[in-house]
Amino acid sequence: MAEKKSKRLEVVLNLAQMKEDVAARQLGEALNALEQGKQQLELLNDYRNDNQEHIRQVGKGHATGSQLHRHQMFLQQIETAISQQGDRLNMLTQRIEVVKKNWQQLHYRRKAIGDHVQKIQRDEDRVVEKKNQMEMDDRPFNPRTSD
Repeated sequence: MAEKKSKRLEVVLNLAQMKEDVAARQLGEALNALEQGKQQLELLNDYRNDNQEHIRQVGKGHATGSQLHRHQMFLQQIETAISQQGDRLNMLTQRIEVVKKNWQQLHYRRKAIGDHVQKIQRDEDRVVEKKNQMEMDDRPFNPRTSD
């Protein structure tokens, strides 16, 4: 007997599930990268604030102009790093939107395929049930008689 259509379509459903799983993993990785990036930005901001306070303290003392200049240059490098990290977070946020949209499309596709396979399985079950019922109806009624 030929393999049922629903059984053959399960291969398509499994492939759709694998694609959805890959997209979900990519989304998770992108969200993790964004979270790590936010933490890194927070650390950079804290580091900048600590160094600004240090410069204020040094400025109150007997710091030379060249020492203050070096500290200012260092703060400028931190500001540049903060700006770059902000840009990176913006890019990650945009990437997340793309990856999320891809995952949603694959999720809906897999769900539609699954619903279709279930409908076909129900139809196949009805056909088998109807066939069995017809076979039962065609059997002669043979009540047991007691002699």
